[in-house]
Amino acid sequence: MNHVTNIPSDIGAKILIVEDEQIVALDLKKRLETFGYQVMSVVVSGEAAIRVVRQAHPDLILMDIRLKGEMDGIDAAKTIYAESGVPIIFLTAYADNLTLERAKVSQPFGYILKPFNERELQATVKMALYKHHIESQIRQKESWLNATLNSIDEGVIVTDSRGNITFANPIAEKLTGWSRADSLGRPLQEVFSLVKLENGQKLDLNLAKAVGANSTVQAITPAILKKADDQHGLIEYNVSSIRDENGEVTGTVLVFRDISERQRLEDALRQIAIGVSSYTGEAFFRSLVQHLVKILDVEYALIGRLLEGEPERVETIAFCRKGQILDNFVYELTGTPCEHVMGKDLSIFPRGVQEKFPQDKLLVQMGIESYIGTPLFDSARQPLGIMVVLDTRPLEHVKLAESMLKIFATRAEAEIERQNAETRKRQLEAQILHTQKLESLGILTSGIAHDFNNLLVGILGGAGLALKELPEHSKAYGILLEIEQASLQAARLIKQLLAYAGKGDFVRGPVNLSRLVEEVDFLFKFSIAKNVRIHYNLPPNLPVIIGDAAQIQQIIMNLMTNAAEACTEPRGEIRIVTGLVHAKQDYFNDAIFKDNIQEGRYVFLQVSDNGKGMDQETREKIFDPFFTTKFTGRGLGLAAVLGIIKQHQGNIKVQSQPGMGATFTVLFPANQVTGEHEPSKDAGSTYKDFRGHGKILVVD
Repeated sequence: MNHVTNIPSDIGAKILIVEDEQIVALDLKKRLETFGYQVMSVVVSGEAAIRVVRQAHPDLILMDIRLKGEMDGIDAAKTIYAESGVPIIFLTAYADNLTLERAKVSQPFGYILKPFNERELQATVKMALYKHHIESQIRQKESWLNATLNSIDEGVIVTDSRGNITFANPIAEKLTGWSRADSLGRPLQEVFSLVKLENGQKLDLNLAKAVGANSTVQAITPAILKKADDQHGLIEYNVSSIRDENGEVTGTVLVFRDISERQRLEDALRQIAIGVSSYTGEAFFRSLVQHLVKILDVEYALIGRLLEGEPERVETIAFCRKGQILDNFVYELTGTPCEHVMGKDLSIFPRGVQEKFPQDKLLVQMGIESYIGTPLFDSARQPLGIMVVLDTRPLEHVKLAESMLKIFATRAEAEIERQNAETRKRQLEAQILHTQKLESLGILTSGIAHDFNNLLVGILGGAGLALKELPEHSKAYGILLEIEQASLQAARLIKQLLAYAGKGDFVRGPVNLSRLVEEVDFLFKFSIAKNVRIHYNLPPNLPVIIGDAAQIQQIIMNLMTNAAEACTEPRGEIRIVTGLVHAKQDYFNDAIFKDNIQEGRYVFLQVSDNGKGMDQETREKIFDPFFTTKFTGRGLGLAAVLGIIKQHQGNIKVQSQPGMGATFTVLFPANQVTGEHEPSKDAGSTYKDFRGHGKILVVD
């Protein structure tokens, strides 16, 4: 196939004439201008030629070999070509061998013998300009190729047809331990010495095969490269032949790469995969951080999970130091490298991490120098937590640590999601079980209360009639009063049971919760111990709620009484707050009722105390009927509270830890028409005093 090269036009090329014979110089100038060239100057000495070239770079120089003065044309040409590379054509009337041998040193682009003819002059100039253009392109390509070979992250060694090294890039110098100056001209086997990985025997590169017809020798398995300093490295390599246009071998190219880090990663992944494969849950996380510490040779490794509803705090679920599992802890993210990680990507601080995060006191306490952390996401790309390795020294195997964290972050994410799904499943099952229990107890309670009420009607009716017939000084009168009081107490218990079962009598109307608390306080403050102080924050202009004022008063009384009884400290503190909250779905994550939750505005009542608090087991049982922690209690107060709240489409949240008091937050849907419909002053009264006349027939 014929290849046609576009020859660039040389019209307008700038030419410098160096000729001390004026007639010859003028003739040359005229002829060159006739050809379309631009004669930029005519000078008569080598020194003058050098000055012109340094000031204005010509495209070509026509130089007389024999010039008058201390510097002849050949000496001037040497200096010019060395400094600028401008092509030079020699003009001479003598073609003796001695002169030509001297001229070769300056690498001329042609010769023109005096006297010259026009065709010879034009052809020689054209060829010189074209040759210079081609050589410039070749030099550019060589420069590009050299820059490419010197910048790639693989070692490259080039040999001639005899196997002697003619080129080695910086990576080859680094991997072999031989400098380029020392390796050039040496046999490849001397610089690039391989041994087999499995048995340590010397490995023949088999260059003879590499220079076979269009073949490449590539390592099937890794090999060990012996360096100049007797160190060893694990590499992969391939060898290819270099051929000229006739297909003749002119050398070989050896390309090789260090796979030591990759091999360490593969070995590490294999170890961890085997080590953690049989574990799930907390055991998986503990095993993973232990393997990370061991394989990466670091001081610490941890996996943390974001606290629900607290995106600025992380709780560790596995924390290891030097192979030992330590207690988990809660970690504030603000001002720490972990904050830098969350929601972003892998963050690497191979040294000096304390200086970058001076606010992180934990880094100082642990003496941390290096840090690598990666965020953990769920399948919806929402942050779950972090995985971190830390060391008290600068981190050595950064790429290995980076790869390890990226790979096992996916496994950790899946395990956290699995745990979260199991937790949600258990919560849902417990919720369903609790709902079924409440429903069953409600049905049972409702039936018992109905029958018991029938009995109480007879007892109270009989006792009341008997009291009307007996004088107050009668011995039986006092006994009948006790019967009546006991029956009334039983009736109140029945009301609580019915409230728990959701069968109580409700008289609904607009209620201002702050005003209702003030009314209850008037009765309550006389019944609490003197060492208990109550603090109120009751905004008067809250939106009203629609409910039964008497039933809501029972909620307030029960919560305030429980708070007062929980205050066993020398100085008890109760805080009662009402307010308005715009609640979204996640606000109800820790609420008692999980079904049919509606986002929106809720009026809340919050009762807090500084009492002894509750553990998780107690918190899970406090709303069960007949459960009580008090010697004299019946365990129906909070059960009734729960029933009343449910009948008002409300909800309740409980927050408590042992020794840290308790906070109950009751939520009622706010009336959509805010504040305008205030309850009347008599809204809390269920009935008014009245007297009537007539007879009543009771049929039972």
